[in-house]
Amino acid sequence: MDRVTFNIFHYLRYNDKTNFKILLKVLFFIDYQNNKRMRELVVIDTFMTPFNKKIGCNLFGHRWKEDEKEQGVYYCEKCHEWTTISEMRNLKINKIIK
Repeated sequence: MDRVTFNIFHYLRYNDKTNFKILLKVLFFIDYQNNKRMRELVVIDTFMTPFNKKIGCNLFGHRWKEDEKEQGVYYCEKCHEWTTISEMRNLKINKIIK
C-alpha cells in the first residue's frame, strides 16, 4: 500500500507550493498533538530515508523484515528497499566470491 510522501524536497522539485507550505507549517509552526505523527513522517521522509539510501544502509547494513502478505519477500525498514530470498542469497555469494 502506497502512502503520500511527506518529503519537502519532492514538493519543491515538482513546484507544488501549496503542499510545501503545509509541510513547513506542520514541521515548524503548528504544535498540535494530532500533527505529532505527521511531523515524524516529514522528518523521516525528508531526512532519514534519503540518508539511509545513500549512506546508512551501506555503512550499518539493512534491517530486513518479511512482508506479511507475500512469503519470501523482504523489505528494509530503513531505506524501503524490497528484495527476495534468492536475491539476498546471490548478494551473499557475490560478496564471498569478491
